[in-house]
Amino acid sequence: FCVDSIDKYVQYCQKNGFEKVKDVWQNRIVFENQTNSKLIARITKEIIDGKETIVLDCKNVMKKDGDLNQSLESTPLQIFDKDMPAVLSMLQIMGFKEVANNTRQRYVYASEKVCFEIDEYINPKMNVIAIEGDKEQVENIYNKLSK
Repeated sequence: FCVDSIDKYVQYCQKNGFEKVKDVWQNRIVFENQTNSKLIARITKEIIDGKETIVLDCKNVMKKDGDLNQSLESTPLQIFDKDMPAVLSMLQIMGFKEVANNTRQRYVYASEKVCFEIDEYINPKMNVIAIEGDKEQVENIYNKLSK
């Protein structure tokens, strides 16, 4: 869900025992299946401590309930620059079309059963929060922070 500022969410994580497990620059290209918009593929380039990695993964957004989504995500597959023409060709053949090209700084905070993904987008300019994990705990945290 989109927010005006990430500060409240970072503070919540810090005050409630969440560990900062990732601070990463990312460029993500999102592809949507043209016959089933719930299916997406993503190519994500990350730079962590000067090391670049590229991964391909897929996602099925099964159910939306307001700001809360239930999704299935594939295991990420590491790819390399030399693989890009083949990957793009396969996505095209399977009916995927590029719908977004985003750049962001992502902060990930985790506890035993819940993970916050806190995104400061550079392009387009926006802030997005994702809370993932145990459904009951996620809904409880979301309701607390939404007040």
